[in-house]
Amino acid sequence: MPKPLIALDWGTTRARAFLIGEDGVVLAKRIADRGIQSVPAGGFPAAFAEIAGEFRAARPDAAVLLAGMVGSRNGWVEAPYVACPASPEEIAAAGLAVTLDDGTRAMILPGLSCDEGAFDVMRGEETLIVGLGLTDGIACLPGTHSKWAEVKGGRITRFASFMTGEVYGLLREHSILSRLASEPAGDDTAEGMRRGLVAAQRPGGLLNAAFHARSDVLGGRMQGGAVGPYLSALLVAQEIAGARALFGGLGNLHLVADGVLAGSYGQALAAAGLDYTLTTPSSPASPASRGAFRHDHRFWFAERRSGHPGRTSARRRRDRARSGLCAASRRQGRQPGAGGAPRRSRGDAGRRRRSRRLRRDRARAAGAGWRRSFPCRPR
Repeated sequence: MPKPLIALDWGTTRARAFLIGEDGVVLAKRIADRGIQSVPAGGFPAAFAEIAGEFRAARPDAAVLLAGMVGSRNGWVEAPYVACPASPEEIAAAGLAVTLDDGTRAMILPGLSCDEGAFDVMRGEETLIVGLGLTDGIACLPGTHSKWAEVKGGRITRFASFMTGEVYGLLREHSILSRLASEPAGDDTAEGMRRGLVAAQRPGGLLNAAFHARSDVLGGRMQGGAVGPYLSALLVAQEIAGARALFGGLGNLHLVADGVLAGSYGQALAAAGLDYTLTTPSSPASPASRGAFRHDHRFWFAERRSGHPGRTSARRRRDRARSGLCAASRRQGRQPGAGGAPRRSRGDAGRRRRSRRLRRDRARAAGAGWRRSFPCRPR
């Protein structure tokens, strides 16, 4: 049977850890302000123990799965992107193994890439999308860099990123629009949202509509407290219009959000005449935990088929050949590698083996995308 699972959604500023039972039920959850940018070089095993050490103590037999920016160039180890379209099995097969402080192996999931003329990437969101369990549909994941993904036949076929959250911060805090902005009071939030959604429908486009956040205050038509909500609604509506242009009708739409984002995106989707299903990422049965559990199931079944974690048939044949050579050498009364060549220390041999294994794992992961996937079809 599959083991229990410790899953980490490890981002730039925060880490969310889940302890998941054999049946996929979340037994415990922890959120820590211990993102990868706070971890020094070589400090990831210790940081993992700090974040999820209690889970390891409670279930030492649990498998460990890591997703998100921990697999980026600035993370523990860089897990190369898998090209779309990609299935959960293909994503899990491209995972890279790392070693924890106690010698336990953990798997870092890769991100996804999509190239339809413009190259796009994601890390971490793919696990949330897998957790939705969609066969066909559209997933919307709001954030600093929002993601919209298309799923067909259970595979993530393509996706697009929108800098909605980051652009909002720049306009609200670091542009001339901030000069007249203030904190919302009374009906400012509702009025700003209403005006922003209306402005998004006007023909002038985003750059024209954004300036009205200033001119409407100067003209006495809007309070300074409505500037932030106005910009938020305007940008979200523009994002939805962009997603609609890319993906079409947006049928079977799933919104993964909570709190203020769930409210603002829900209102903008309703204004655009779109139905959607809301999934809360912080719920006990969150898409992050479900996605990690599904990835782990696929990795576990791959282990069962191969007899070794992540080994291919070619590796098994090579391992059997090496075992046969070693046995033949022992029968002839000499050590493997003998025959005039000076013997090296066990420490040197171990370091060489680890170095070869690391290069092999990286090469296999780098080739996983083009070996198992196809480039996205132009639309």
